Amino acid sequence: MSLQQPTAEMKWLMETIADALAIDEAEVTPGAYLVEDLQADSLDVADICGTVEDQYGIEISDEEELSELRTVQMWYDFIERLRAEQGVAGAQS
Repeated sequence: MSLQQPTAEMKWLMETIADALAIDEAEVTPGAYLVEDLQADSLDVADICGTVEDQYGIEISDEEELSELRTVQMWYDFIERLRAEQGVAGAQS
């Protein structure tokens, strides 16, 4: 079984998380837990959230749902769902 290459959006998200946490990009994988594995705190999550909103022109307003996003993959799936719900096709330049 071969591993799939991450999409451009997933690569961007992993780079964004690495930048926000000041860690090596190699540490950020789709299955990594933000808090447990990558040592993110609530301020880091708020920073990532703001960057995602700016990049994609979406609004992340559900604090309860946001608190349930534990892995990088969960973040990616959440962002893709919001983009579809809010009619956002791609990243903002």
